[in-house]
Amino acid sequence: MLLAAVIFAALWAVRGHARWFTVYVSMHVIGTLGAIAAFRTGEALADDTEGVPIVEELVGTHELYGKITMIAAIIVSLILLYLVYARSKKHPWADSSIARYAMLILSIATALITILTAHLGGIMVWGIPL
Repeated sequence: MLLAAVIFAALWAVRGHARWFTVYVSMHVIGTLGAIAAFRTGEALADDTEGVPIVEELVGTHELYGKITMIAAIIVSLILLYLVYARSKKHPWADSSIARYAMLILSIATALITILTAHLGGIMVWGIPL
């Protein structure tokens, strides 16, 4: 969801339509809930993979990136929810191009750390690709 939210952040940044903002906020908040759930369940899965060399090597980095992903997603979600409030109060800056493009940049950064975290998780599960 965090990755797909970037598409709608870009549509909102370029077009400025309220419908893209609504979809963007919805997808990002749902993605944030998924990131929180993934982080909270990671510890239980780490116990199941003790002794696997590649997991032992990468689990600390994967956990750190997972925490960064979760925190970044929460911060962006809080900003988005504040923008929902600000837009309802008709604050002109809440729908300005600066705000829209700033949120796009934050969403791209969150998506990139999500991709890195997922890549490390994939290596731990499937091994290093040949």
